[in-house]
Amino acid sequence: MSEWLNSKELAQILAVTDRTAQRMVRISHYKGLAMKTRQIKSKKGKPAILVLWDTETNQPAQITRPVRLA
Repeated sequence: MSEWLNSKELAQILAVTDRTAQRMVRISHYKGLAMKTRQIKSKKGKPAILVLWDTETNQPAQITRPVRLA
C-alpha cells in the first residue's frame, strides 16, 4: 500500500532526524531510489512537500499504475 507522507512522518518511519528526512525529500532520493514527491498548500498557506511511500517494502513507492492524487 502506498501513502503520501510529510517529512516528519518519513523521519519517524525511517528513524532519522527531521533534518535528514527534509534533505531526503529535497533531493528526492532514498538509498539510490527516486522518490515521488508532490507539493501542496498547507492550511497555513505554506507549501508542503509529500513523499509517496510504499509501506509494505518501506521504500519509496514504485509507480506501476496511475495513482489518484485526491
